[in-house]
Amino acid sequence: MENLTNLLYELIKLPKETEWLEFKRNNHNSNEIGEYISALSNSATYHDRSNAYLIWGVDDITHEIVGTNFDFDAAKEGNEELGNWLRHLLSDNANFSVYNLDVEGMRIIILVIFAAVYKTVRFKNIDYIRVGSYKKKLKDYAAMEVQLWKKISGAVFEELYAKQELQYIEALELLDYVSYFDLTETKAPGSMEMILHYLLEDRIIAKQDNGLFAITNMGALLFAKDLSSFSGVTRKSIRIIQYKGIDRMNTIREHVHTKG
Repeated sequence: MENLTNLLYELIKLPKETEWLEFKRNNHNSNEIGEYISALSNSATYHDRSNAYLIWGVDDITHEIVGTNFDFDAAKEGNEELGNWLRHLLSDNANFSVYNLDVEGMRIIILVIFAAVYKTVRFKNIDYIRVGSYKKKLKDYAAMEVQLWKKISGAVFEELYAKQELQYIEALELLDYVSYFDLTETKAPGSMEMILHYLLEDRIIAKQDNGLFAITNMGALLFAKDLSSFSGVTRKSIRIIQYKGIDRMNTIREHVHTKG
C-alpha cells in the first residue's frame, strides 16, 4: 500500500476515533490486538468501508504523532511471532497487513485491516464490533449483528476495487470516460476535476482514505480502455470464437475484446 504517510495525515485530521479507526501509543497486549482486528474488520463492513486501521504512535485524544516503542514485527506470544499467532486464532477470512513508518523522526505502525467478507471475523471464536469507539462483543448487540450479516451476505462485487492507489489523472487515463458521458447523455464537463466528480458520484471511481483513488469493478467492466490492466476482472473480457463444424473441437479463429 502506497502513500501511507499521506494516509496517516488524513486520519489524524478526523475529530475523533471512529468505528473503523483506533489509535494507540504503546499498547501491545496480544489478545487485545486480536480483538481489535475482529472488531475493526466487522465494523468496516458494517460502515461500508474497504479497510479499517489500528495505528500505534498517535495519541488517541489529541491525535498528535508521538511515536511508539512497540515493534509488531519483533513481538512474540510465547515462542511464536505475533503475526502468526494472531492468524492462527482469527477466523480464516481475517486479512491484515502491517506497515512500519518513520514519520517526523518517530516510529509509526499502521495495521491495515480489510473489511470482513463471506462471514464475520472472529478472534478465539468470538465476534467483536465497535460501538462508537468502544470494542464490544457482537452477540450483545443483536440489531447490529443482523445488519452486519445482511451487509456480508449482500456484498456487491461491482463496488469492490479493481485497481487502487491511483492519482486521479492515472485513474481517468485508464477509463474511456467519454463513453460514460455518451451513455448517460450528459454533456462532458470541461475540466478533469468535474469529470472525476461525475465518476465518483456513480461509483465508477472511489476515493480512498489516503486521498488517492480506486477504480471499482463496475468502472473497469464498463469503461476500461484495456481490461488487461485490471487483473481481477481480466478473465471477464468478451471472447468471440468461431468453430469449424457444430462441435467445439476445431477453432477457426478467436478474438478477445479487451475494452470494457
